[in-house]
Amino acid sequence: MYVDNKLTKEEPPKENIEFIIELFNFRKLIDAKKKIEKLLIDYPKSSILFNILGAVFAEQNMLEEALQNYSKAIKINPNYVQAYNNLGVCKYKLGKKDEAIKVYEKAIKINPLHADTYNNLGVAFKLTEINANEKSIKFYKKAIEIEPNHADAHNNLGSEFRKLKDYEKSIYHYEKAIAANPKLFIAYSNLGNVYKRLGNYKAAIKSQEKAIKINPKSSDAYYNLGTIFEKLNEFEKAIKCYEKTLDIQPNHIEANSNLLFNVCWSNNNNSYLNDAKKYYKSIKKIDKRELTNLKTSNEKILKIGFISGDFRYHPVTFFLLDTLKNLKKKNIKIFAYSNNVFEDSTTKLIKKYFDNWISVINKSDKDLINLIRKDNIDILFDLAGFTAQSRLAIFKNRCAPTQISWCGWLASSGVEEMDYIIGDKYATPLSEQENFTEKIYQLKKIWQCLSISGFDSNISYEKKNIEKNIVYGSFVNNIKINQSVINIWSKILNQNPDSKLYLKCSSFDIPEAKNNFLKRIENAKINKNQLIIEGRTAKTNYLECYNEIDILLDTFPISGVTTNFEASYMGVPILTKINENNFWFRGGESINNNLNMKDWIAKNENEYVQKAIEYSQNKTYLTKLRTELRNTVAKSPLFDSEDYANEFYEMLIKVKK
Repeated sequence: MYVDNKLTKEEPPKENIEFIIELFNFRKLIDAKKKIEKLLIDYPKSSILFNILGAVFAEQNMLEEALQNYSKAIKINPNYVQAYNNLGVCKYKLGKKDEAIKVYEKAIKINPLHADTYNNLGVAFKLTEINANEKSIKFYKKAIEIEPNHADAHNNLGSEFRKLKDYEKSIYHYEKAIAANPKLFIAYSNLGNVYKRLGNYKAAIKSQEKAIKINPKSSDAYYNLGTIFEKLNEFEKAIKCYEKTLDIQPNHIEANSNLLFNVCWSNNNNSYLNDAKKYYKSIKKIDKRELTNLKTSNEKILKIGFISGDFRYHPVTFFLLDTLKNLKKKNIKIFAYSNNVFEDSTTKLIKKYFDNWISVINKSDKDLINLIRKDNIDILFDLAGFTAQSRLAIFKNRCAPTQISWCGWLASSGVEEMDYIIGDKYATPLSEQENFTEKIYQLKKIWQCLSISGFDSNISYEKKNIEKNIVYGSFVNNIKINQSVINIWSKILNQNPDSKLYLKCSSFDIPEAKNNFLKRIENAKINKNQLIIEGRTAKTNYLECYNEIDILLDTFPISGVTTNFEASYMGVPILTKINENNFWFRGGESINNNLNMKDWIAKNENEYVQKAIEYSQNKTYLTKLRTELRNTVAKSPLFDSEDYANEFYEMLIKVKK
């Protein structure tokens, strides 16, 4: 802290001011406050003392008290620029962005060369309107023009260029910020985020660790480090980082969410539901007085809302497209609350099935809740759970009379106000209700239906592996391939040494992630020569890759979903396993039951290995089965979106309050 007001006879001696500032800088806030209050007895018209007292309250997160003292300082000295600047910061933290901007503009009018105010003005503009980044960039540059080594302005400018994906300029300004202030830990952390985006994970980890070394209490640096380890599928390390984040900041929503996401894939996921309940408790409930009253729609037409960050080329949308297409024929009005700035050709395709499309990426939880309540939505669906771009926290404040978890996350949300989770009698047996805080609603056949209207009509179903040797396969995200699964697959491959295992996953395009996976493979004593490992394939050729596989090996306890539907469509039999009393949907069991493939559901790990070996011995049987499966699939609930939409609509009518 520094003071830019001139000392007058109304102000205490300079040494007293310097002593208070020293107490403030060393975080001795109570002592600083006592000293100020004592001096105010003799100097009741000291604008400097009121300004510093405001800063003390602000550091204690007592923002209303801080605001009052900044206002007193300005009343005493109407030209006190630093007090105006601090007042603007306070109003911004209170969510009064427009008022903050007016205060900053007043400060600049008094002193057009006040760099801090230009920097803070840039911060205030960044969330006020679409394309506000242009204004923010202008103000950050002005601050740097006045003060070339303004570390905060360089850091903020780096963040704006990161949003624009101009990573070269972003790195330049983060490095300038660090050069200007080597102890600015947030600049190191932000730099690490850019390196992560560029795929330079070694540099990203180094930057986050540097930020933590400077400030061991930086919850954001630990969180960012966790996201890097998560990207590299080092879940145990990611979990430790998220736990450290929560030690520092217990209500860090993203860390709570990511912790649960990583617990799912770790080797120790028995605590999932308890962790989900802890996440729920960490969500701060918004004061009812700040929220629009919750109303049920008086319209005869049913109003349904879907909130997701995945209305793009993503599995969630793959399951939505044909279902929405058929629901549009019903007496229904469909709202999309899109929580992602990124849009692609699939976004354009799905948009036409919504009656209302609202981008909510920049809306606060309070504003989003009020928006949904004003839309009088009857039933609101969460399609994200604990995945990226989730807005799960808003459901605690009940945005709609009926709230449902579906499609994007196949485990309990832990949110008590989430009324239902959509499953079926195979994926979510009612005997496992205790694994969910939501009430299980069982659809009659299958919990979701894959859209096939957009599939290439020229797809070849010709079996490419005509050799005697068997090819097992798995195209799941390799986060689902835990050590237990690897060990079981090792037994299968070792007992069938002429077989191959074909793995395909986009994370294999990341060298570090691929190497980490190969280390786990080596530990399980799998012969590398039996492996075929590939990264991402262009979507035009992707489905035909299933023609290389004889048997798809399902994972457990987290079963494959999209890849299981795809394999079935391509006529590839799925070997899955019963996962009793599991926190995750028993998706593989549901798919095979719906395809009348009950013999391909193993009762336990030993039978899983036994069946994998047994079925591999008869290539003629597998070839015949492939043709039969293709014929079965064409008539199955897995892809009959019209029938699925009819049952889905019946469900909507039943659950509407």
